[in-house]
Amino acid sequence: MKINNLLYQIKHSFSSFQREEKLLCLALVSTFTPFVLSAVMAVVCVIYLFAHKSLRERMFVARGFKTMMLLLSLIIIVPVVRGFWIGVGTGLLFILLVFFVFFVRAVLTKSVFETTVDLCLLVSVVGTAVGLVQFLLNLDDPFTVQYRTTSFYFNANYYGSMMETAVMLCIYKIMTRPNDKLYYCFLILCSVVGIYLSGSMSALAALCGGVLVSVLLWNRKVGVRLIFVGILLGGFVVFAVPGLFPRIAEFGRTLGLREEIWETTVKGIQDSPWFGHGVLGYMDAYVKYQSFQTTHAHNLYLNLILDFGVVGTILFVSFMFQLMRPIFDAFRYHYDKNLRILVIGQLAVVLLHGMTDVTYLWIQTGMLTMTIFCLPGIMAPKQFETDGPHEK
Repeated sequence: MKINNLLYQIKHSFSSFQREEKLLCLALVSTFTPFVLSAVMAVVCVIYLFAHKSLRERMFVARGFKTMMLLLSLIIIVPVVRGFWIGVGTGLLFILLVFFVFFVRAVLTKSVFETTVDLCLLVSVVGTAVGLVQFLLNLDDPFTVQYRTTSFYFNANYYGSMMETAVMLCIYKIMTRPNDKLYYCFLILCSVVGIYLSGSMSALAALCGGVLVSVLLWNRKVGVRLIFVGILLGGFVVFAVPGLFPRIAEFGRTLGLREEIWETTVKGIQDSPWFGHGVLGYMDAYVKYQSFQTTHAHNLYLNLILDFGVVGTILFVSFMFQLMRPIFDAFRYHYDKNLRILVIGQLAVVLLHGMTDVTYLWIQTGMLTMTIFCLPGIMAPKQFETDGPHEK
């Protein structure tokens, strides 16, 4: 694919978008830029959502709206009652992300998604270049933590998560535009380099699982074999040449820290099992139990219960189910196979990564991933879509 042709296609498509569609496109592209810009764009999108009656009406009738309003009430009330003020502040950021999701559901269309993905993947290369420069500048710095880089992100783990999502989007594009597979393979290489620079072992493992799930759903036997061979070769190289991945030597220490964090998380859950502590509840728990200081539980499942409690977790899972419910009709009626596989593949990545880290409740990762999880709303045929967003 010639870059000039790609840029022309993006420009032509972008110019045909309505104002809110352009805003959504730019907001998602900003997730591959400094996180402050992503937060600003999310705020702008939410303001736009509440300022326009037609979008507000779509939000009010969207599946799961009432469920999420109950959860948002808990997210503010619980930390106020507990005097956990950090939880109140971060709860407001979570609310911002939730309303951004409702903006996505009111605006997203297939054409907007396709153009936005191409633009995001193009910009992601810049993030890899920045990460590479950071790596080279700090190569001889004895205070650099295991040669990990953060690029535009708050920490290296968020960087790794964004790159694994970029790989999943590239695979989707290869399946929908096979004539341009060399271009998207190059972007995959850039994203994998980004994961390597981030030093995130969890991101690498989750990506392998997500790609394997996607290829199995596509029923590509050759692809499955190649992935297995690639994983085996990659594992052999990592252990044979440990200097290529310095964090391997720290695996025992890293696992020990996570065990300590998980034990503290369980104690925190026992303190408030029904309604939790509020967002970033681990920061409330580690103070009480004088445990390892970090921001979250490093396990998505434990973290949800710690933050939201059993009641809040049920509400959150219910909302996610309602958000993705149209995918069942899409499977039943064999509608848009490629989008279906992208959603399931990304879900596998999140669930696998969530076993050892919590990176998808951040502004950049959350905005991009939740947009992918909104795709079922534009995927099912109109006769099966009742109260979600409609194709324009």
